[in-house]
Amino acid sequence: MKRKTKLKKKIEMEKREKREVGEEEVRELSEERSRKKIKRVKKGLKKDNYFIAILVNIVLIYIFNNLAKDGVDFITDRFLLCLPIINVLLGATIFGNFLFLFNNEERFKSLVRIILNILSIAAMYTLYKNFPFVFSGISFLNLEFLVKVTLLLGMVATGVATIIEFFKVVFNTFDWK
Repeated sequence: MKRKTKLKKKIEMEKREKREVGEEEVRELSEERSRKKIKRVKKGLKKDNYFIAILVNIVLIYIFNNLAKDGVDFITDRFLLCLPIINVLLGATIFGNFLFLFNNEERFKSLVRIILNILSIAAMYTLYKNFPFVFSGISFLNLEFLVKVTLLLGMVATGVATIIEFFKVVFNTFDWK
């Protein structure tokens, strides 16, 4: 009699273990499905972000090209010297985001970012050298100095970002996020 009860208990234990293993497999499958669904949603969001970036850059081209005509108080005529490189940068950014719509590979994106970063540094350098701003009407500390320091820090930060993108391309470190 004792043997039968022990045997029954053993069989029940095995059945429970099988059920638990089955439940774990079901949980793992559902987690994997939800991860895939999240990835699909993120891909859709990335494409939306590229469209938004394209639209924002088109608006910025319009604004920057009309700033000199509108006679904004703190922008001088020297802004016209900076305008070509700004237009090239914004146009390249539009083109880069357009390319990202079709090729979302990390290595390709890093190569495009390197080019855009170099153009950004050139635009910031041109703004720094020509400095088309006059803040005489604004009495806030030394605003001209702060803008120049901000441009310098922007160039340094963009240079560091360019080096990081270069290492991503060369050493294939895309999983270092």
